[in-house]
Amino acid sequence: MPGFFESIAKLPEHKKSLPEVTIDGKQYQVSTKLFNEIRNNGEAEYHIVKGEICRRPQQQARSKYSMLEKGDKGLGLLQGNMFWPTDVVDGGYTWTR
Repeated sequence: MPGFFESIAKLPEHKKSLPEVTIDGKQYQVSTKLFNEIRNNGEAEYHIVKGEICRRPQQQARSKYSMLEKGDKGLGLLQGNMFWPTDVVDGGYTWTR
């Protein structure tokens, strides 16, 4: 096989294509690490700020729990256990936020 190694040496190097993502309706070429991050979180979670791809700010959930407080009229609790209301009494407990 004369000339085999010479022909292999003359081949141009294969250019790796960068992955593309669609953000705000436009195609962008990004690094593989950023592509994997965008794919895991979803393209809708990212936007363009000053020419750079940034993740949108996350809204933190705010939970409010109901509390038992003494009121003028409320529930009477069996041995103070909130899971066992007995009847409606004066000076009983009521659920408040």
